[in-house]
Amino acid sequence: MKKWLRVVGLAISISACSESRTPCSVPAWTFFAKYTMTTRAGSCDVVLGDEIAIEKYSSGPPGALDTSAHEWELGLQSLRMSSLLSIPGISPEMVRAFAIGEFQQYADEENLCHADIFEPAEANIPERVIDLGLGSPPQTFPAIHIREQWENFAMYNAPDVQATRFSANLTITNFNFGCETKYSVSALSPKVSCASEMFDPETGITSYIPDDSRCWSKPNPENLAYVGSGIDARIKTHCDIATMICVLDGSPLDPL
Repeated sequence: MKKWLRVVGLAISISACSESRTPCSVPAWTFFAKYTMTTRAGSCDVVLGDEIAIEKYSSGPPGALDTSAHEWELGLQSLRMSSLLSIPGISPEMVRAFAIGEFQQYADEENLCHADIFEPAEANIPERVIDLGLGSPPQTFPAIHIREQWENFAMYNAPDVQATRFSANLTITNFNFGCETKYSVSALSPKVSCASEMFDPETGITSYIPDDSRCWSKPNPENLAYVGSGIDARIKTHCDIATMICVLDGSPLDPL
């Protein structure tokens, strides 16, 4: 009897431990992902970053309360891929805008949620001849064949920290130009623009400069930022000069 009680106690302890693990969640807001090129083969342009939407999918039936047996998937969609759907003459079957990968249900011991292998997002669009009307002759649009392969996705997700940062590796292949570019990715949500206007009265020209204060969580009325950025105040950021978007100072996986 005593041995049985010890086994039951162990089972209760294991159950309590698993229940205390942080569920892997994703925010409703989009991310801005800063791309840092690691290698390039060919003459493709280097992409500085992109807006990324994230969705989490469950294999279970709608309305099911017990999610313990569910398998989870993560979808990543870049603005670059989704915007192709708005080009004239493109049908949905030509563009698989989401990259899909298996996703953990709970964060690991380091408070990280992983998705290592993804089915790529890919657009394979043939050359199109489209009559846009208005009396103009039909226009020829070139073929587009682009693939985005995501790997090694990791998101920091602790009980007291929102899942608002992730790191990953990304390979963008442009088959039309025969080139491939690999990037390391550092992403932050929400996406916040940090450009401030600077007007020169002598020339009458308005220019835009990076402004770190627009990344602050607190309002900054002096710079006409009357609401905070929405970025967690514990996260260190700066205004990226190249994109004029708030980006992380350190690693997306740094504990707060």
